[in-house]
Amino acid sequence: MPEDPSPAPPDQKRSRRRLLAWVIGLLGATATAVIVPILAQNANSLIAHVTTTGQPVTIHVELQPSVDDVSLPAGQHLSSADLATLSTMAPGDGASWLAAHKNGVITSTRTLALTLTGNRPEPVRITGISVDSSCRNPARGTIVRMQYGRGAGVASERMEIDAEALDPQAYAYDANSKKQPYFPNRTIVLDHGEEQEVVVDVNPRFDLTDDPAKVRVCDVRMSLRLLHQGTASTERVPGSVRVMGIEPFAADDSYAHVFLGTGICKTVVVAPRGWMQGAVATANLGCGRADNVAGG
Repeated sequence: MPEDPSPAPPDQKRSRRRLLAWVIGLLGATATAVIVPILAQNANSLIAHVTTTGQPVTIHVELQPSVDDVSLPAGQHLSSADLATLSTMAPGDGASWLAAHKNGVITSTRTLALTLTGNRPEPVRITGISVDSSCRNPARGTIVRMQYGRGAGVASERMEIDAEALDPQAYAYDANSKKQPYFPNRTIVLDHGEEQEVVVDVNPRFDLTDDPAKVRVCDVRMSLRLLHQGTASTERVPGSVRVMGIEPFAADDSYAHVFLGTGICKTVVVAPRGWMQGAVATANLGCGRADNVAGG
């Protein structure tokens, strides 16, 4: 019977291990050289796919709180519980609550904050904004007065839009408080992932007389005009904003219910006739906030 072969010498074992390690390393390097470019290519393809299939600009809209009178349409009523809830709120919170829960329209300017983010590998230029405004008479049911006196409007660097203009165009005020077209005087160019915030004031008419018949409610929708790699397109700004002209005090007679809100009184109270003319003594309003109400 032949004897078992003798074990390999230690040097031969080390050589075999080196050879095996070299082969494994070679295979690993080869696999890495092949797989990594494939993965990178697929990742780049995925990113390119994502940034070419969505909208050229991602638009986030945030409607800013506003403190002004709130008009509720006919059919919307304020219960005792509603009045108690409103009496615990700051004026801005109360106005927002009425808009959200009672279909109320906050009068005067509404302000939007648009956060714009580029969503293309190449730069996207915003060349303008289109405005679609639909206006109508208010359906007067209940009004909650939050303001008594108002100062003149303040010129700002923000984008302005007049909802009731025949052809609404974006504008801004220059250093001399003169209206100037917002585009093309300003340029917005977004690289991929770049963000820019644009604040937009949507205004009703402020040149009205004391005639309630001239007050309008307007639903405003906006679209951005874009230019990407020489191709023009439009992109709708999500949602819409509703604005309404400031109601003159003469409009109170057209409402079934008139309340004084926490912008005027400490709690929400029924407005006595003649309160807006200073003919009613402040003490009789039940306000306890004389600094906000005109004296006789």
